[in-house]
Amino acid sequence: MFQNFQTKTAIDEIKKYFVELVAAGHDINERMPGSLQSPLMAACLGGHLDSAKALLELGADVTVPEKDGYTPMHGAGFQGRAEIGRDF
Repeated sequence: MFQNFQTKTAIDEIKKYFVELVAAGHDINERMPGSLQSPLMAACLGGHLDSAKALLELGADVTVPEKDGYTPMHGAGFQGRAEIGRDF
């Protein structure tokens, strides 16, 4: 599932991993139980720039909110991740 993506480091490997998940029927915007964070939100909050870029290139939706209504742009801003926010 998408929760395991943080262990990837190279953007090509990350993109390949995400493409494989989508091909297997997973939704690129699948929200995690409980927090309802999308993979993009988790990447933004965790500072995983390569993962965020790969997700965006594969069509991740920047408007998907988590349980409190915050979007990945909010998450990037809250964590001071301007380098991720610029890619939106």
